[in-house]
Amino acid sequence: MKKQRKARIRQEGGITLMALIITIIVLIILAAITIGTAYTSGIIQMGTQGAKDYASSALKENEILNETTAYVEDVVKNIKRRLGDWEYFEKKDTVNGAKGDSNNPTIPAGFRPINTDKANWGDGEQAPSAEAVNNGLVIEDRDGNQFVWVPCYVEESQKIDETNYPKYEQYTYTGGQDTDEGINTPDSNGWRTFYYRQYKDWTDDETKGYGEVSVKQYGGFWIGRYEAGIPENASFYPKPEEENPIYTRDAQRNVTNEKGVDLKPVSKAGYFSWNLISQENAKEVSKNMYKENSDVDSYLIDSYAWDTVMKWFGSSADTEEYVTNSTGKGNYKDTTGAYNGRYAEHGFSYPKAEGADNGSLTALKYQRGATTYGEANITLAEVLSGGLFGGNVTLKDENHTFVRRIETPTGANDNFAVKNIYDMAGNMYEWTTETGNHGSVDKTFAVGRGGDCTTSGNETSACMRSGQYESSTAGYRYGFRVVLYVK
Repeated sequence: MKKQRKARIRQEGGITLMALIITIIVLIILAAITIGTAYTSGIIQMGTQGAKDYASSALKENEILNETTAYVEDVVKNIKRRLGDWEYFEKKDTVNGAKGDSNNPTIPAGFRPINTDKANWGDGEQAPSAEAVNNGLVIEDRDGNQFVWVPCYVEESQKIDETNYPKYEQYTYTGGQDTDEGINTPDSNGWRTFYYRQYKDWTDDETKGYGEVSVKQYGGFWIGRYEAGIPENASFYPKPEEENPIYTRDAQRNVTNEKGVDLKPVSKAGYFSWNLISQENAKEVSKNMYKENSDVDSYLIDSYAWDTVMKWFGSSADTEEYVTNSTGKGNYKDTTGAYNGRYAEHGFSYPKAEGADNGSLTALKYQRGATTYGEANITLAEVLSGGLFGGNVTLKDENHTFVRRIETPTGANDNFAVKNIYDMAGNMYEWTTETGNHGSVDKTFAVGRGGDCTTSGNETSACMRSGQYESSTAGYRYGFRVVLYVK
């Protein structure tokens, strides 16, 4: 009985396995027939094409989305530009992407256009207007340093019709300046010199080549909107929160680096001018400013650039007088007016006797409004009291003449700006790269321009050329300014 049951089970199991195998073979045959029929009828091709069409449609949707996004971004960018909110340039270019010239300034990488009341860059679709260029277009780097475009040319073929842009060159005096008798005597155009003597004894070829090449290619150069200011990372930066800011007459400011770090001047409003630095060191720190930028070379301003700016000012009726008589247009000893910001006071004591040598600086203190930082140690402390500018006073006692002069920070007064460039007249004499030897003296003297807060606006106007001090001198009356030449 048991043997019969096992046989039946084996038989049934065998039949079941055989049936499964046959079924699989039949299904494979049917599948092959079905796939063949589907292929010959085009069903597979239709499915494949459908998948391709779907993918293509998705790509087109992405393209449309990208185009729409780009269009919206351009609209937003143009609106921001109209409002003066430009992006920093990633490479040197013009605002409209066209070739640069005097009316279409080339902006270096790392800078962006800044609109002012009279000089607007537009929306970037076109080059700026000639009127905006002539009013002084401004750019700014990521640290807030600002520069103004000076349109000019080297060759006559560069001149743009209906503009009065000057040629990039030194000013040639019309007489009286090439003799010893020409000291501080104006020529026929009103340009003055002081301790300059023989014109032929002065040279300025150090940056001439760079400047001429750049201006010839780009139709202008960039000048610091402000006198060079003391950088905040310098140990001698006068911080208003300090009780006694440091201000000395020693070599503290006359340096190019500290602790192995190069010092770089700033071109911003509200900073104290970097004075007490020699012309030689002013050249070095000017080069430090943008030596990592491959689009520009930064230099101490040269005589070609200064004279070109003066001729540019002189070409406009509303700024012409500024060049030869800057009275009331800069911070001079005879300037009057109100100012309540931060400033530095200089106190002097001079022997009263006629012909006596001037005394040295005997007092100085910083102020912000009515708050005083530091102490005055001059005998007549009341000389150092009172309002600004009106406090530019001279008092006398039996033996001495006491003088109080005010050094204002950069960009302190909008009335002292021409074509968006501040303080080229007064406040600080500004070193240039021009040097000479006075014909018979075995020393190198450097030229300072524009007068300072201890002189008058008439005798030391913006065009003033002074060769009084050696290039190694670091005086409180001398600061400097940086120019940029696009490479």
